[in-house]
Amino acid sequence: MYLILKQAVDRPMKVAGVLLRPEDFLVKTIVSWSGSLDATDSQMQQARAIQRMQTIMQYGQPVGVVTPTNIFNMLQNLIDMDPDVDQTSKFITTPEDVQLSELEEQQSEIVRMLNGFDVPVSPDDNDAIHLQVIEEWAHSPQGSEAMKNPGFANLMNKHASIHIQSEQMKNGIKTQNAQGSQGSLGDPRAAKVKQAV
Repeated sequence: MYLILKQAVDRPMKVAGVLLRPEDFLVKTIVSWSGSLDATDSQMQQARAIQRMQTIMQYGQPVGVVTPTNIFNMLQNLIDMDPDVDQTSKFITTPEDVQLSELEEQQSEIVRMLNGFDVPVSPDDNDAIHLQVIEEWAHSPQGSEAMKNPGFANLMNKHASIHIQSEQMKNGIKTQNAQGSQGSLGDPRAAKVKQAV
């Protein structure tokens, strides 16, 4: 109806008792700027997110104030700014999901060691989580009983020591050669697992 009236009213005329003029059909808009330029420019937002992430990683990670959750949040923020991505979860996994799978993986490794297998340590393992599971299991009633078996205790201690060495290497810490061939008995977690014997 609007378009029909707009085309029909080329000079002032009365329609249904109302005087209509051509200028009545001109849309009046007020345009004002609010916010910053980067609020509308996705590439600028992505560049600032990358810069922010680099600064936080450069200064925060060496002093231990950056957690996996912080990194996940920064990456999620960066990916969310990409107009071509519809689901962040296609590219990154929440730290809780990663921890849960790491817990299950180490529990499975303990079962394999109980069956006499020497289980290798993957370089991709989250060593801290694996060590936490080993320590908690070794001090459980079932674990304390199993650690009385010298063959199993040897496998478990070796596995824990390799996780400690792996974690130290990942953190850039040099192992102490004076601690023996395993080089990790000075770590309190190794001693705790060994105490369960």
